[in-house]
Amino acid sequence: MRVWTSSLFGMRDDLPDFGYPYNAADGREGQDASAAALRVARGGSWAGLETDARCAGRFDLRPSDWDNFVGFRIALSVEGCSGKVVGSH
Repeated sequence: MRVWTSSLFGMRDDLPDFGYPYNAADGREGQDASAAALRVARGGSWAGLETDARCAGRFDLRPSDWDNFVGFRIALSVEGCSGKVVGSH
C-alpha cells in the first residue's frame, strides 16, 4: 500500500522539485501549497509491478488522486505501555 505523506513532490510529475538529503525548511512541507501540486506517497505493494513492491518507493500523486492502493496509516503513542501483548500465553 502506498501511504500519503505531508511532503510536496512538486508541480511536474517527471522531476521532483525537492531532492535529497531531506530538508524540512526547503518548502517541501508547505501545507498551503496549491491543490495542483503533487504530493509524495511512499511504499508499495505486490499488486503492481515488482519494482514498485519496495517500502522505499516514492510516488507523485495529486491530493485528488485515489485508488485501492493509496491510503494512510494511523499511529498511536501510548504512555506507560509495557509492550506486553494482551491475551498471549
